[in-house]
Amino acid sequence: QDIKIASGKRYVVVGIPCHIEGMRKLMAIDKKLREKIIGLFAIYCSSGRTFYLTEHVFKYRGINKEKLSYFAYRDEGCLGYMVAKQRRGIRVADSDSETSLYKKDEVYKERYQSYYHPLRSFFIPRRCLFCIDHYGELGDICFGDIHIEPYMQDKVGVNSLIVRKRYWKDLLEQCKADGTITLDEISVET
Repeated sequence: QDIKIASGKRYVVVGIPCHIEGMRKLMAIDKKLREKIIGLFAIYCSSGRTFYLTEHVFKYRGINKEKLSYFAYRDEGCLGYMVAKQRRGIRVADSDSETSLYKKDEVYKERYQSYYHPLRSFFIPRRCLFCIDHYGELGDICFGDIHIEPYMQDKVGVNSLIVRKRYWKDLLEQCKADGTITLDEISVET
């Protein structure tokens, strides 16, 4: 498949480690693409999950996907909560249109780790079972949630990151100096 790239533009590709590996392979054989991609950023990955995980969670928590008005696996901070809002209550015809409205949404919330961790060994795509790169070693930068205290209490989005190219390290240091971002070094022991 031919990838069309706007002339004169350069890109950073952000993906999970297998996406980054695929981009590296494609860039190795496509000079035009290689000239346009200036960075590959990998998001930490603990394996993908099939859609059966969602179906399982919905079934055992009484969530009807047909009535969902909102759904997120991880909302409200680092790791956060699975949040599902279902239309409930009385169905009322909207006088201005032919659509129907529900007077009330029922909200279901559950800590991400309480529903996800017991299921983490199930519903994994076959290819993910063979993965050896959960931390994006082929990326110029890899990043993701930091699952240690005090960072787990974060509600904004603190991430850990590993920078493998001097260009990106210098750019991050410049952003820090400009006050655009905050960078703190974490000890190797931590």
